[in-house]
Amino acid sequence: MQWADEPTQPLELELFRFEQCALLPEFSCEPSPQGREYAPTELGVDTLVSRLLTVELDDRLRVVVVGWDDATLEDRFVIEQANGTALAELATTVNRAYAEVFASRFLVGEDPDAIVADVRANPTGGFSPTVSTLDGFVFTPETGPPLLFQAVFPYIEDQRVAGRGTDVLAIRSIEVVDGQVTVYVFAGYYP
Repeated sequence: MQWADEPTQPLELELFRFEQCALLPEFSCEPSPQGREYAPTELGVDTLVSRLLTVELDDRLRVVVVGWDDATLEDRFVIEQANGTALAELATTVNRAYAEVFASRFLVGEDPDAIVADVRANPTGGFSPTVSTLDGFVFTPETGPPLLFQAVFPYIEDQRVAGRGTDVLAIRSIEVVDGQVTVYVFAGYYP
């Protein structure tokens, strides 16, 4: 999925389903230990078949956001539940903050390493340096969990570029139970 330029717009998701590893093409799943056959409970993602789903960001949508608390050395995941309206507000807030603190400076020609060093030394706009990752930042919104930026300037074709705040809000799965859609948004640490 990609966030729309205006993050309050509906999400356009491409959904893939889980399938038993034994039924998927080779290399679709992690290799089975010691060459044994996959158990029926071992699942992978079937990338050959997908469905498109449009999800409105409104009060009917259930949302679970997994953020990152960098202040503790214990379990650092922060899990909060909300609705689609709150997710749209969070997405708008983090986009605006990222644009002001990082992207605007990058787009006028400032060196990305100098920007990162400056914000690390002078936290601003809700961004503070992480303790647990070398160049990362945590964005702490007024409402919602802290969001982890493992890197603030992504690389595209070996070039650093200005991203968007919503780049860290990854929808990794959805669940539908009795017609109620829940999207799971991950903004924590990727090893």
